[in-house]
Parts: sequence; structure tokens; C-alpha cells
Amino acid sequence: MKRLLLLCFLFSSFTISAQLNFPLEEMSSIGLASDEKLENDLAIENTGADEASFYWRITNAKDRPQGWGLSVCDLFTCYPEDANVFESPASKINVIGGEQERKFNFYIYPHGVAAEYEFVFELFDVNDADNVYTTISIFVSTLTNSTNDENEYKASLSIYPNPSSDMFQIKNDDKVSTVAIYNIVGKQINKLEHKEGNSYNISDYRKGMYLVRLFDDKGNALKALRLNKD
Repeated sequence: MKRLLLLCFLFSSFTISAQLNFPLEEMSSIGLASDEKLENDLAIENTGADEASFYWRITNAKDRPQGWGLSVCDLFTCYPEDANVFESPASKINVIGGEQERKFNFYIYPHGVAAEYEFVFELFDVNDADNVYTTISIFVSTLTNSTNDENEYKASLSIYPNPSSDMFQIKNDDKVSTVAIYNIVGKQINKLEHKEGNSYNISDYRKGMYLVRLFDDKGNALKALRLNKD
């Protein structure tokens, strides 16, 4: 297994019943389509004296790029890629003892497919599936072997202003032909043809984080960028 780059692992504290502290907001990793697998680890700490329990789910796992495999090791067991388990079985409650730290493992198997996707991972109450404790975004990108010039161009793509309350544009957009915008749960909410210098109106969007994917004239993904709507 070869992991090309772990981009970010952003931590802040989120407490459930004054006991569990979770990484919050987002995790991102990038690798090659030829990699055997990419791994993301998520630490969970119970700061209370009593044990704490919860379920988990990946809400949009079934819509991941075609060809990608996914497996999860939770606090109870490991589910292999071919098991297609994307939510805690009812009989397997995750439990953390008092003053203990444990972790989840998320494995993406690219199988030669270059793509980008943002998984939405939720932790929720064992007695009420609608009571979501926290939502974590896990963005994964797999790349083909590109020339240095291609990689430099993709690195130069950016959104400005960001955050924005009304409009945004794309920097160095001469090779961009299509812009697709997704909400936090991975649902596409807009897809637009792009011409150099275009601006995009987001004044009617709700506040929060969005994913903007850029494509060239052949439909190849150039880059995925995060957009914060004020």
C-alpha cells in the first residue's frame, strides 16, 4: 500500500453527553489511482468516567465513484471491502470505556480509478437514529500519473473570494469547461458550463460548506475545491 499524501486532519472538540470528544469538520487525503488503498484514521476519546456507546454511518457511500471499494474498521470489528457495510449493524453497538481513546479506520480501494469524492460520516444515538451527534466530511482524491506541468496547473486552480456571501470566480480557469457544485452530503445542486472569467452567484445558497468540482473540455476532473458560503 502506498499513500501519496495526507493533506489534512483538522481537530476540534465536540462533546457528546459530556464524555466523547471527536475530530470535527473534515479530513482529506490524496493518493494515486494505482495505490492499493488509502487510509484515514479517526480518533475518538471518552473523557468521562462511564462508558459511552453510539452508532455510525456513511450516508452517501453508495454514490461513491464507480470502481472504488470501501471498508471500515469501527470499535467493534472490521468490515471487509466486499461486505459493503456502510452503517453500524443494530447488534453491534460501538462502546468506549471511561477515560479511553479509540480510533476508526477508513480504507478506500481505488482499483485504478482516478476520481474525487467527499464521504459524509455521522455518529448518532443508539436509541434515536435522527439524533446525530456530529458529522465529519472525509474528502478523498485519487490521481493519475500526470506531468509536472499538469500538476502545477491543477495546483494553481482556486476559488475567490472564499468565503463568499454572493459571488465567486475561479483563478487560472483557462482549461475549465464545467463547474459542478455539491452540498455537504455530496448531492449535486448545480452544474454549469464555464467560460474564462465567469462568475457564479451563490447568494441564494444556505450558509455552510460546499464542494466545487472543475472539469476540462473532455470531462476529466481537474480539481475539487471547498467553498464556504457566509
